[in-house]
Amino acid sequence: MTLVVLLSTALLLRGDRYFIIESPSMGATAPVGTLVITSPVPWSDLRVGDIITFHPPTDPRETFTHRIVAITAHGIATKGDLNTSRDAWLLRPGDIVGRAEFLWSRWGWFVQALPWLLGVTLVLWWATRRLTHRDQRWALRHLGLVSTAVILARYFHVLFNVVQLGETSTGSATSIHLVSEGLVPLRLDVAGESSQFLSYGHSTTLKVVATGSRHVYRVSEHAVLDPTIIGVILALSILPYVVVTWHNRRHPPVSA
Repeated sequence: MTLVVLLSTALLLRGDRYFIIESPSMGATAPVGTLVITSPVPWSDLRVGDIITFHPPTDPRETFTHRIVAITAHGIATKGDLNTSRDAWLLRPGDIVGRAEFLWSRWGWFVQALPWLLGVTLVLWWATRRLTHRDQRWALRHLGLVSTAVILARYFHVLFNVVQLGETSTGSATSIHLVSEGLVPLRLDVAGESSQFLSYGHSTTLKVVATGSRHVYRVSEHAVLDPTIIGVILALSILPYVVVTWHNRRHPPVSA
């Protein structure tokens, strides 16, 4: 924890800032849940292809992280990698927060969850401090932490989440553009079409045929759990048991 505090302080002192990607516009380059570390750079050092974080001139309260696609005398044009068109503005020096120096996918979720995990840890330690048996204290504390982690993973849609970016229609057929925001790979099935596989941060286009008077179409999502993912899930599932067992062997349960 001390190292994290020192590193954060050093980054802030040199003007770096961090942001968390919350929309899929940058695709696999910076999927949802990515931790972005930006550094201030001179306007003259920016180049086409750089990824920058900025406040759009239309609403300075918002923050975007997009790629530079053009630099003109009137300003900088940006676009999300998955977007079909450029952003509807040109940026000036005062709009730019900094250039993205590091893009750490998945770590943004950890940063978002960390205050909750620390808070729950303190509450659990305080609530169980009066229990007489050490093994009971450890079991309840680990159960509480694991339950909190599961709830946070569900709340932030860490494992499964498919978002529709848009659609185009031609006659009775409709093409929908989908992107995966979850870590677990998915197989997407549509009646009459071949299956499409979708992984974290990637997108695909599916052809669907709407049915009924309300023009409803159905896309089935199925998790693709390869041996690596299954192994990680099993390891995380038994981790509390392993920790408690190891602790009890080093410190046999006795009355406090």
